[in-house]
Amino acid sequence: MIAKGSYLGCGQFAALALLLAVFGGCAEEVRNPNGRVLVTGEVQYNGKPLTGGSASFAVADNRRRKSRGLIKPDGTFIITNVPMGAVVISIETDSMYYGARDMYVEIPKKYTSYDTSGFTGEVKEEDNHFVLKLVDE
Repeated sequence: MIAKGSYLGCGQFAALALLLAVFGGCAEEVRNPNGRVLVTGEVQYNGKPLTGGSASFAVADNRRRKSRGLIKPDGTFIITNVPMGAVVISIETDSMYYGARDMYVEIPKKYTSYDTSGFTGEVKEEDNHFVLKLVDE
């Protein structure tokens, strides 16, 4: 209870606003602002985990809306802010050449472009796991 004549501090106001949003029926907006969700995946190259680089997801009809995540040495990636809907996907490893040359793996150039990678998909509210298999041409 707020006493008469007292004021809320900034921290108290922010906490109250958050509680009102969550308990006031806006929980979905707080959990998923701007229609972006978590995506996980794994990248394989010739049947083995790709040891570095990045995976990039872009909205199929508006490629300026995109998200990128680093590929870990075990070939997995996690991206926390991928736009929902139809997406195109590209993979790059050139950053490894300049940053961690001992982990660099050269992949066919076709996988570095949304237009030629051949990777597409649908990002939904939940359960977004992609397995991307790269092979030599």
